[in-house]
Amino acid sequence: MNKDKLYYGFNYANINLDSNGYLDIIALDLGYQNQLNKDYNFYSSLQYITKAYNQMTNKKLDANVLQLNIGSNYNTLDYGKFKLTYSNIRETLDTQNTTTSNKIANQLLLSNIYKKSNKLSLIVAATYLDTKESDTDSIFEVKRDDTFYSLGYTLSYNLKKNLNLSTTFKYIQNNSNISIYSYDKQTIDFFIRKSF
Repeated sequence: MNKDKLYYGFNYANINLDSNGYLDIIALDLGYQNQLNKDYNFYSSLQYITKAYNQMTNKKLDANVLQLNIGSNYNTLDYGKFKLTYSNIRETLDTQNTTTSNKIANQLLLSNIYKKSNKLSLIVAATYLDTKESDTDSIFEVKRDDTFYSLGYTLSYNLKKNLNLSTTFKYIQNNSNISIYSYDKQTIDFFIRKSF
């Protein structure tokens, strides 16, 4: 059972802040998937993303992003579905300025979805992200280099076919060579989702 599949996609998102236009995102996606057997598949995709801010104070953040993703999914009978993805992300600003910089990032994402029943699922996700800026910071006179880690646990419950409740606990840590950008925090989120 070796099946190949090519796919493509287009996404547009308009984000408003206080009823004003804030950010427009356009994304093009080209991907390939290979289903090696019923439990394992391999995939890769290339994404091109544009980010355009609508407020003049944020125009310096307008950017084009090129992202390469390579990963695999593995289904197990007793331990749920595992997913591992590596991403290389290159962000280029439309205009160069002294407060922001082009970025190159490498990311690893490992997740597991364990279905306890048709209604109850536990999701565990760990992220590692290393981001390097290409230009020297005008204040600190070094090129910013951040290493980001997160570990999250989500409990998801389907009340009905189109109604879902979930809660997520996440631990986040960011280590930067510029100390004011280093932090760690914990977050708890609650969500109610209804599909139509």
